[in-house]
Amino acid sequence: MQGDPQGNVDFYAGVLGLRLIKKTINFDAPEVYHLYFGNEQGSPGTIITFFPAPPGFTVDEELNELGHKLMLPEWYEPQRSVIESNLVPVEPRVIKQD
Repeated sequence: MQGDPQGNVDFYAGVLGLRLIKKTINFDAPEVYHLYFGNEQGSPGTIITFFPAPPGFTVDEELNELGHKLMLPEWYEPQRSVIESNLVPVEPRVIKQD
């Protein structure tokens, strides 16, 4: 995910082939979009949503492990090289909170 809404659409719809189902606003921060993606059939369990706003993601693994391995569901493994070729390298940074 990235902070640019169009970049999110380009990647999830253009590269992964998901459909942009809905675009609304984040009601807690109306200046930020809330984007919904899913497969073409609308199958249960395929909906993912994003609030594209900087910094783009939060750290959910050890900082020294970020960017070393792309985890994909098995149905995307045949497209791994296409997906990886569209990724932008990320340099993790720690944001200190007071």
